[in-house]
Amino acid sequence: MRILGWRVDRYGRWHDLERTVAPSGLIVLFGLNEAGKTTWLHFIRAMLFGESRKDKSPYWSPEVGWSGRLDVGFADGQQWRLERRVEGRREYSRIVAPGGAQVDEETWNRRMGGLSRFVYDQIFAFGLGELERFESLADPRVAGQLYSAGAGLRGTDLAAAEQRLVQAMEKRYKSRGKNPVINQLQTALQECERQIRLLGDPAAEYAEVTAALAQCDDEEAEIAGRRKEVRSRRRRLLRLKQLREIFDAWETTESSWAEVCDLPDVDPEELARLDRALERVAELRLEAARAAKERDALDAELRSVPEPGPLWRERDRIATVLEARGLEAGRREERIRVRSELASLAVEERDWVQRLGPELVGKGVEPDTSIAAREQGSELWRALEQAEVALRDRRATVEREVQVLERIRQERVELEVEAKSREGDEVSSSGAAANGSGPALTEGKSLEGDIRSRRAKVRELLETRRQRAEKEARLESTLEAIRSASNSQAGLERWAWAVPAAVLVLVALVGGMFGAHSVLVWGAAIVGAAMAVWGVSRGRRAERDAKARREAWERRKSEIESHIRDLTEREARTAESLFGRADWSERDIEDIERALDDAARRMALVEEKRARIEQLRRDEERARRTVEMEQKKLQESEDQLVRTRESWESWLAAQGLPRELSWPQASAALDAFDHLRRLRGQMAERRRREAELADQGQRWRRQLAELCAQCGLPIPSLPENEDLGAQADWDARVCGSLRAALDDEIRRVQRRDRLRDERKKAVGVVEQAFDRLAAAQGELQRGWADLGISITGEEEWRKIRTELRRRRELRDTRRALEEQLHRLAGDERELAEVAHWDLVAIEDELTELDRMEEELDRKTRDIGARRAENTARLKELEEGRSLSHWLQLREDLIARLRREVQEWAVDALALHLLRRTKERYERERQPAVIRRASTAFAALTGGRYRRIVVPLEEEAWYAEDVTGHRWPLPGLSRGTTEQMYLAIRLGLIDDLRERGVVPPVVMDDILVNFDPVRRRQGAALLVRLAEDVQLFYLTCHPEVVEDFQRASSQVEVVDLKGWDPGVQVSGEVRHG
Repeated sequence: MRILGWRVDRYGRWHDLERTVAPSGLIVLFGLNEAGKTTWLHFIRAMLFGESRKDKSPYWSPEVGWSGRLDVGFADGQQWRLERRVEGRREYSRIVAPGGAQVDEETWNRRMGGLSRFVYDQIFAFGLGELERFESLADPRVAGQLYSAGAGLRGTDLAAAEQRLVQAMEKRYKSRGKNPVINQLQTALQECERQIRLLGDPAAEYAEVTAALAQCDDEEAEIAGRRKEVRSRRRRLLRLKQLREIFDAWETTESSWAEVCDLPDVDPEELARLDRALERVAELRLEAARAAKERDALDAELRSVPEPGPLWRERDRIATVLEARGLEAGRREERIRVRSELASLAVEERDWVQRLGPELVGKGVEPDTSIAAREQGSELWRALEQAEVALRDRRATVEREVQVLERIRQERVELEVEAKSREGDEVSSSGAAANGSGPALTEGKSLEGDIRSRRAKVRELLETRRQRAEKEARLESTLEAIRSASNSQAGLERWAWAVPAAVLVLVALVGGMFGAHSVLVWGAAIVGAAMAVWGVSRGRRAERDAKARREAWERRKSEIESHIRDLTEREARTAESLFGRADWSERDIEDIERALDDAARRMALVEEKRARIEQLRRDEERARRTVEMEQKKLQESEDQLVRTRESWESWLAAQGLPRELSWPQASAALDAFDHLRRLRGQMAERRRREAELADQGQRWRRQLAELCAQCGLPIPSLPENEDLGAQADWDARVCGSLRAALDDEIRRVQRRDRLRDERKKAVGVVEQAFDRLAAAQGELQRGWADLGISITGEEEWRKIRTELRRRRELRDTRRALEEQLHRLAGDERELAEVAHWDLVAIEDELTELDRMEEELDRKTRDIGARRAENTARLKELEEGRSLSHWLQLREDLIARLRREVQEWAVDALALHLLRRTKERYERERQPAVIRRASTAFAALTGGRYRRIVVPLEEEAWYAEDVTGHRWPLPGLSRGTTEQMYLAIRLGLIDDLRERGVVPPVVMDDILVNFDPVRRRQGAALLVRLAEDVQLFYLTCHPEVVEDFQRASSQVEVVDLKGWDPGVQVSGEVRHG
């Protein structure tokens, strides 16, 4: 099973969130704390199995509820949709199977292979809390799921089946039970047997039962009186016992009080103040001793440090000279660099001399290398190059123009020959009439005008036919109007008025016949007559109007017919002029238009050739004039080149350079002479600088030697001025010895100053410590004196302090005991007799009262049982049940008991067979799961532990290392223990996957307690697992995400910040 997508309408912090994911591979959901990772895990659990009523998720509140949708797919291609909604305490579910059919939870559970919510939470979707609970792996529900998958019983939860069998058996029978069916039947059967035995003489039995009930009432009254007496004695004895115990404690306290009653009564706060003062004196005494010890040590150390010598007096001068050593080192490096530069400049000088050659250098005369001379030579050479380029361009231009002239002349001649040969054919072919009918086209220049006239006639013919068609359509509409006008509505209008008039007249006549000579009757007659007259006049007027309209339409018809005849004649004349006949068709029009187009196209070709020939003649004349002009310019360019070359050769001769040199060569020779001059100047400057640096170094070394002699330090002889290596060694040795001697002297002086300052501070600290100690001791003595006790020392005070505290405690205890005695004692006489009471006798009497009360309770229970039994017998006697009733009831009970026992036996046999089969499966199949778990455990620990061992004779798990030693779970670290738990779960997942149970796996930051190496190994192992199952990993650690990405480039990382979570829907909702 794979998750394809989900929608969260509202669940905790998520709302209006819809996402789709890849159906396979590893998906890492990354987010910081409270980003909603654990909320999403609980949402997936709730969508797959519904909300658990026993373990309700803390990530949503009942007031708001939650709702969402989950799309899942299976290996066979089926896609299911789950929609769930919780409002208050009610849950609504809608599970849609492929095809749109809605199914129930049981069908969905069978489709998931019978996977239960508990097994999914413990094996497939778990966090760090579930990972650390090993007992969940040993739960029977997990074992039942493994057995169901291994036995091929997908869709069946054998753990639930086993539980249902046990519940069914316990519902029928339970040892020492009362509510199961078989237990109730046995009780009823026993009662029935007793009633059958008891049924004898009803009257005697009624009297016996009545007497027994009366006896029970008497015994209960007697027991109530004895119980009241026993309880009264118990209360008295308990009070006496408490008094005796308090009195014994008071006597013990009184004897101890006699030992400390002579001491004064001291307030606890005063004791605490004196204790703090004593502790303060001890601390100050230790502090003064430490300060005196530090002062003596500083005195001894200060005496061991010698006084400063000449090195300290000359320290500023020595520091200045030593600082100049860096300058000397820089001068020495500069001399080395100058010597190296001199050598390289000498080599470069030889190279330039060889490059110029002896014929130039040996003359002894150097050329003018000034900027003006260079600019003059550059301009002359540039002018020479421009003249040569201009000459080449002119020659190319002349050749190009000659070629153009020849090409134009050749094209003109060819076109003239072609035009003369084809002109007659074009004109004659264009003069033929279309389809061999009609007048022929004119020849020559009037051909174009003839084509235009014929095109105008074609357009006129088409327009005439269109107008004739419009007139004919208008004629048809006119004829239709005439026909409609002939069918006039005058008669209808006349009868429309005549009918109501006749009705009114008829009403008046009928009224007159029956003697009704009222105003209404005469009015109806008058109105009817008026309406009849009005209708006749209106009908005549309508007939006159219709006649006038018919005459107008007839006149319009005649006009349209005349116009149609004119258009027909004009069309015939136009067709006669075009085709030579009056009748024509659309095809005739197409043929003549095609012929006209061909003639126009041929005519255009002829005119185009004539225009091209004229253009070529004009181009030929223009090209000839251009060739003559370019030849004159070519001669001018040749003369200019000769003059420019003479000027360049004269400049070379003036510079003393060979005439065959070009400007780049001449410029290079000038640069070489100029560079050689600069090289020789640089060499002279560097020789002067080296001599100056050598003199400065010698002065510094003589100054250094004088300082060493003044300070009494041995020095070697000065080195030669030219030996730089010996100078560096001499400088290092002398400066090193002088620097070491000066540093030692400075450290001694600084140490002496520091010791002097520390001793001064130590003396002040000692004085202050002894002053504080004296003040604290005086305060302590004053406190002892205020108590009124003679105390000679601290040890004596410690003993007296213990006694004072003991006296105060005894005083408080004595007062509390006396108050309790006076409160519990009835009077002074009883308080005086307390000392003579025997506590052992009181305890014995209380034990006897307990025994008596237990005996009374037992008798009360016996009386209650007899009362209930006799009451039931009395009720049965009063109801009058016969012996036959109890015999029939016994037979019915036996039959029911036999059926229930048979059903219980069937369930017991099924449970026995199921447990034996499961034990055999666990015994045979468990090694496979352990092998898979061992492989995963070895990969997680990098081979440190090679396998997991589960001995058959023990209910324990061991980790076996590479040496063969077995480590129990309590002997492993927390990280290794979690790795072992994870390996076992991976083995279970692998085993269930081979048996067809492959739900999506969700892990919530389970690698958090792994070290970096094992965390990377765990990430690689989970990446391999994701190749076969869909795996979601939730984490807030970026390094875990990097480990997954290093393990595989196919890992999809989803940042929860991009999900745009909504606001919190309730104050009680937690964030994951």
